[in-house]
Amino acid sequence: MGLLVTSVVEERADAAASQGEKVLNKFTADLPLPLTSFIGREEELAEIKRLLTTTRLLTLTGAGGCGKTRLALEMAHTSAPEFQDGITWVDLAPLSNPELVVPAVAVALQVREQPDQPLIETLTSLLATRQLLLVLDNCEHLLSACGPLTNSLLRVCAEVQVLATSREPLGTSRETVFLVPPLALPQAPTEHAARDSEAVRLFALRAAESLPSFVLTPESVQPAVRVCERLDGLPLAIELAAARVKMLTVSEIAERLDDRFRLLTRSPAATLARHQTLRAAMDWSYNLLSASEQALLRRLSIFAGGFTLDAAETVCADEKPNAALDQAAILDLLSNLVEKSLVVVVGRVEGMPARYRLLETVREYAQEKLDETRERDSLRTRQLDWCIALGERGSPELNRADQAVWFARFDAERDNFRAVQRWAIESGGLEAGLLLANALWRYWEIRGHYSEGRNWYEELLAHAGEAVRVNVRARATFCLAGLMYRQGDLNGAISVAKRSLVLYQQLGEAAIGMASVVNLLGVIEADRASFQGALEFYERALVLHRQEGNALAVSGVLHNLGYAAHMQGDLARAAHYLQESAAVKRQLVDPGGLALTLNVLGEIESDRAHYDRAESYFQESLVLYREIGGKMGMTNTLNNLGVAAYHQGKYRDALALLNESSQVASEIGSKRDMAITQLNLGDVAHAQGEADHARAHYEQALALYHEIGEKEGSALTSDSLAALLLDTGDLERAATLQHAALQLYSEIGNKRFIALALEGSAGITAQHGEPAHAAQFLGAASALRQEMGTPLHLPERPRVERAEAQARAALGDRTFEAAFERGRTLAIDETVQAALTLTRTQQTQVETEARPELEIFGLGQSIVEWHGKPLASSDWKYLKSKELFFYLLSHPQATKAQIGLDLWTDESPAQLRRAFHRTLHFARKALRRPEWITFEDDVYAVKGELKYAYDVELFERHLAQARGWQRGDRQARGRAMEELEAAVELYRGDFLPDLEGGDWILFRREALRKQFLDALLTLGQSFFDQQQYEQAAAAYQRVLTHDNYLELAHRELMRCLARQGEVGQALRHYQTLTELLRREVGAPPSPQTKAVYERLKRGESV
Repeated sequence: MGLLVTSVVEERADAAASQGEKVLNKFTADLPLPLTSFIGREEELAEIKRLLTTTRLLTLTGAGGCGKTRLALEMAHTSAPEFQDGITWVDLAPLSNPELVVPAVAVALQVREQPDQPLIETLTSLLATRQLLLVLDNCEHLLSACGPLTNSLLRVCAEVQVLATSREPLGTSRETVFLVPPLALPQAPTEHAARDSEAVRLFALRAAESLPSFVLTPESVQPAVRVCERLDGLPLAIELAAARVKMLTVSEIAERLDDRFRLLTRSPAATLARHQTLRAAMDWSYNLLSASEQALLRRLSIFAGGFTLDAAETVCADEKPNAALDQAAILDLLSNLVEKSLVVVVGRVEGMPARYRLLETVREYAQEKLDETRERDSLRTRQLDWCIALGERGSPELNRADQAVWFARFDAERDNFRAVQRWAIESGGLEAGLLLANALWRYWEIRGHYSEGRNWYEELLAHAGEAVRVNVRARATFCLAGLMYRQGDLNGAISVAKRSLVLYQQLGEAAIGMASVVNLLGVIEADRASFQGALEFYERALVLHRQEGNALAVSGVLHNLGYAAHMQGDLARAAHYLQESAAVKRQLVDPGGLALTLNVLGEIESDRAHYDRAESYFQESLVLYREIGGKMGMTNTLNNLGVAAYHQGKYRDALALLNESSQVASEIGSKRDMAITQLNLGDVAHAQGEADHARAHYEQALALYHEIGEKEGSALTSDSLAALLLDTGDLERAATLQHAALQLYSEIGNKRFIALALEGSAGITAQHGEPAHAAQFLGAASALRQEMGTPLHLPERPRVERAEAQARAALGDRTFEAAFERGRTLAIDETVQAALTLTRTQQTQVETEARPELEIFGLGQSIVEWHGKPLASSDWKYLKSKELFFYLLSHPQATKAQIGLDLWTDESPAQLRRAFHRTLHFARKALRRPEWITFEDDVYAVKGELKYAYDVELFERHLAQARGWQRGDRQARGRAMEELEAAVELYRGDFLPDLEGGDWILFRREALRKQFLDALLTLGQSFFDQQQYEQAAAAYQRVLTHDNYLELAHRELMRCLARQGEVGQALRHYQTLTELLRREVGAPPSPQTKAVYERLKRGESV
């Protein structure tokens, strides 16, 4: 190599000698010619040019393949006129000996070595009066020579500037470093943004150069985005990927990037050997590292989504003292890797530890190197221990002043948490996995990551046996129950919470954690409207927490006591508990807990019609929730702000707030919050005179409340729907629902709700010709409202005013006032009983057909009524008897063998015989007569000749009739819609959600659920075709409450919103969908959905 350079120097120097003093001509014409067109980088070019006006040595650094050389070359070609003596380019890539750097520069400048004078002095003396730019390309392997050379030039040659490219800085005192970033990726999830991004533009251009017929189509845009994102926007990697379009589609390229080093092996535009394959580029960088740097890089690949210095020191350092890679060495080695552009600094926020990450291409390369060692398992163990320590340290802080900082830290480490959790399961480290889950439970709960947390707990607990300590399992089952409760799975939550309580009881009554379980059981009981049971649990929890000296937990129980008092209508006692709880939380600086309590205080003030005070509480609560990212609390508070606006008649404001609440509830998968917002949206629609829209919202709310088993919500919805039906003339169903609501309210003991139901009952009895009772009910409601201090809200007044007007007209003022006053003085229990009797009687009187002997309900709950009276659990003796009855309803001709396979899969023939006949006996006994279940021709069946009504059969009958009508004319299709509406109205929830049995229930449940969703989708399309966009939107929203991942429903809902003039809301809905799909399934919306979004953005019709 030395002889070759020397001969070149002599040859070029001889040629230059003939030109005398013209030795230093402008060599701009000798700049390398670009082999490819230049894409983007306008901001980087402008910044480089600006920096060259302030510094004389600028080094472009960055990872291998990030485009340093191409950027420097573009800068040189566009800036040549700015340098009087031109720009000289020196490519150092072919050199391996540092001693050849100065001769190579001399060759480029046509400078000949002079006798008795070092070549560097010859160079500097000749350049001393020249104004030029010297570009030194690819310096990273020759730093020992490049640094002294640039120092000499800058010291002697006042008008010379140096632009260097290197994977790490030259290390001189006068150097300015510019980190070349990857190409810009799309900033928005739209086709337009993708096509405009630098990375996708480069991919499309290089693909077309490789395959001239290639065109980026709407279908291939998103796969191209995935390619560019997975390659971190690195130009070299993108060009290598684009070259593969000759053989693969863009989607296939994206799918094969898991093995990128085998895929990305050819580049038609590359000239350097190390740029011919992605692996060669990485090998070049890796081989320039010291052994310690290589070891650290390998080990850092264990992290997913980045890491902190503390994590690197704890996980990656050698465990032996005085080792080459001990903790003390990590900082310097990590700094070296940052300077060599192999590690990227991604976050420097004051108060937070700096974060680092490997570009994904670097990480996969480093993982391959790690796999060549035997270090992975020990690194994962240390990483899991580090994550547990971080989680246990940070979890208490989530309820303290620095909670925002800790939420951000947990957010940043989420990928690492997931990686070690998966490894814990696969490696059998179940106790460590549960310890991590227990440390993250509060984070999952407040952030609204219910599904993720529940899935981890269920998988870990399914494998955890006696080897896992009891206290760990006890805490884990409690946490799982808490997440199930947040999802609205009350039946599952109470079952799991009781399992946790049993485990804690094994540890002793004073076990830390038992109080939390007892408190949770109280919360669940309160949601099931069993307030007496809730109070017993709360009082026990309060004693236990006070024994622990846990002031924060005590404040939580005080909050729950206040909430229970609020639900019973005792607003003064509720406010007392809540104010005490809020004071403790302010003192302890618990923003999340304070936000929760302020929210309920706002509800109380709203009930009292103190709207300004209520909104003040709600707004403070919302600010706190937004600060900590508490989506669960945000949806509640937004809902309450919407209700406060509704109470004041501000319907537009109410709709905006309630829709935002609904979106957040849908995003976090909280069926309870979805149900609440649907109920309140129904109330707003009713107040605005939109009866069909209101009814759709109420039906959705009822279905959800039945599914999660919440009595209070079911009662509230029944009350609201009864008021709507009374307005639309459906007196029979209004009486039925009003009776059900009042029955539930009286069981709950909530005076505020009892007042509502009495006012509704007054309307029904007045219309049914019982004006004296109507006046009496109005008087009782008035007395309750006066006692509680809860006046009528603006939208509630018309119902009361109509009932009063009807009763006054029938009775006259004097008689009305007397009845009204009598109602005010009667015992409330007596009045409620009278109202229940009357609404039941009125319901019976308007029924036109005789009631069947059995009424059977399998949708939303499993209930069998005999002559109108529900059969109790004790009537069935065993749940298997009830399951057998529903099985026979679903399988009209079932043999004993078939029944045995589906209901007793693990029983021996003898055991099956005994179990079957015992179960059959109790089923027949529960149904009051044996002939309900017949046995003929070796098959068992429910006797069809006897009169019964079964909601599942009726549901499927309506669907079958709808299918028949759909093939007819326009009038027939109208009948089909009526049948579909009747069918979906019957679907009040999933099939037998409260009955645990064989897999046949799951299969039947899924089949019925699919029929229901298909019916709603068909209804939605039919309403849309008839330009009934509100009804169509309601149908699609109801689909999404049952299956939030059905993208078709999301897309059609966007179209409905746009047709109603709510384009902004449609666009926001797309963003919510995009985030949901990214987080839960790791995929973007489909091209069809993106196309709708793009048309909306352009203002086009959809």
